[in-house]
Amino acid sequence: MPEASLYLLPFAISVVLTPLVKQYSVICKAYAHENKRTVHHGLISRIGGVAIYLAFMICAAVFVRADRAVFGILAGGSVMFFTGLVDDLIDIKPPVKLAFEAVAALVLIWSGVQVDVLRLPFGIRIDFGFVSFLFTILWVCGITNAVNLIDGLDGLAGGMSVIILVVTAWP
Repeated sequence: MPEASLYLLPFAISVVLTPLVKQYSVICKAYAHENKRTVHHGLISRIGGVAIYLAFMICAAVFVRADRAVFGILAGGSVMFFTGLVDDLIDIKPPVKLAFEAVAALVLIWSGVQVDVLRLPFGIRIDFGFVSFLFTILWVCGITNAVNLIDGLDGLAGGMSVIILVVTAWP
């Protein structure tokens, strides 16, 4: 039963915070405007990720024993989150966004988290050795921008992210 709390607490926090964030987004006019690419109608919050971020950070504080790597992941993820939040509100120029993405990747590398080996199907293994820090920066910035590109269509980025996470986490 204790394992269930790892799933239930963040879910419950998200359920409570999401309507509050939605109401706040209407008050501060942080909602998506309809255009030819959207399929939604009405006021759809652009800051809904705030509820998910807060639920994640609260549960990380409760359940995770932080070491240098975990701190780096949380700090780098926070840099990414706040960059995306500000971008949703005021449209940051692409070079500035890329700079903050690189900073997030550097936070990861500083904390000892980097992509040093890539394991592919059929036993293929690519070892990046001394250039792993460059590959980590390219990986973090590349994945972030790939998801950002498909984020304009309602539900596409979230759906693709869930599929990728399920495939990645499959034993």
